[in-house]
Amino acid sequence: GKPKHLIWNPAAHEAFQRLKTIFSTAPLLHHPDPELPFTVEVNASTTGVEAVLSQAVYEPPLLHPCAFFSHKLSPAENNYDVENRELLAIKLALE
Repeated sequence: GKPKHLIWNPAAHEAFQRLKTIFSTAPLLHHPDPELPFTVEVNASTTGVEAVLSQAVYEPPLLHPCAFFSHKLSPAENNYDVENRELLAIKLALE
């Protein structure tokens, strides 16, 4: 169909500015504290696995990333079901 016209108002401009800030600000890595518990979050897709190692710090406690990990799946690993790909992500992230 015919393209719709974009209505650019102050609210749209403010939302756009917030998105630019979010996308242009890289998360800072937190130096791990061995005395605090770690959280491992994983994701598995059909091409790879990813993980984030975080710790809850400061008050109120918020998760801050300590490390990021990614791994491209081999042809054999690509045959794993999603649960086993997520287990693979945990295993590789903790090695």
